[in-house]
Amino acid sequence: MTERRASTATDDSADLAVFSIGKVAKMTSVNAITLRAWERRYEIVAPQRTAKGHRLYSPNDIEKINAVTRLLKQGVKISRVKSLLDSAQQESIDIIPVEHRHEQSQWLQHKASVFELINQLDMEGLDRIHQQLFTSYTAAELGNMLCRNILADLAQEASKKPDSNGNYHVYHGFLRMFLSRQIIDNTPNKDSTKLLVIDQSEETGRMLMIWYLILLQAEGYDPILIDRNPDIESIPSIAARSKSDAVIIYDCEQVPFALMATLGIPVFISNDSQTDIKLDSDKIKSLPYELIDNISTLKKALPVS
Repeated sequence: MTERRASTATDDSADLAVFSIGKVAKMTSVNAITLRAWERRYEIVAPQRTAKGHRLYSPNDIEKINAVTRLLKQGVKISRVKSLLDSAQQESIDIIPVEHRHEQSQWLQHKASVFELINQLDMEGLDRIHQQLFTSYTAAELGNMLCRNILADLAQEASKKPDSNGNYHVYHGFLRMFLSRQIIDNTPNKDSTKLLVIDQSEETGRMLMIWYLILLQAEGYDPILIDRNPDIESIPSIAARSKSDAVIIYDCEQVPFALMATLGIPVFISNDSQTDIKLDSDKIKSLPYELIDNISTLKKALPVS
């Protein structure tokens, strides 16, 4: 049977799908063969793909996989699972653990309010509710709720209705401005560990990078972002002027070893390939592509000041 190809993870609605199939297998205790079967035979999950064809799963995908596992344990046949999940998409309280239902109910209320404000183009109202959300949830939770949930739903709606009302684009623009302001307003103190983050992807202004900066700030780092592929010779000067404590190169395909030789600070490399980049210096370290694992690894290697 020919394997159904999921869409490539290049648009803003998908750029936070970052978990590889191996990682998801460990997180859910569902082996990779079964995950592929659920995708190919039953269309239960449809992971995004990198440009190289590697599957990338979002937290929403992982939640769905866990829901599938729970339903199977309750005796539901795999052939019926997709229809149950589809019908529960808006009323998902019935398929999540009892201990999380109150929290899920609160989030559904927030989500409904956000959709109403988007429809009304009420930017002030959106700003108020997002300020509230930032005081109620962690940055990691908000990445899932706002980007992987609301923004993804709006993108799906837009793909089904070419003549839609443009809500996806309205919310995407609002979210970029709101999150950028959060980053500027919440700059850590001057003694914080400073990071020069270089995004080497082919896309400009990815939402992924905005969330990465917010997550770094939440851990006490002070990041500076250089978007897209910079003039590599300028990096030592920027690192020196910003007094950076380390450089992170994200979505790195080839390690610029000539640059590394001119820097006197640690360099961290992250890429989305399933093969490891070979590093030939103690100063150059690998970081996972997945944001949460990325920061967890970074904290061990470069503690916050």
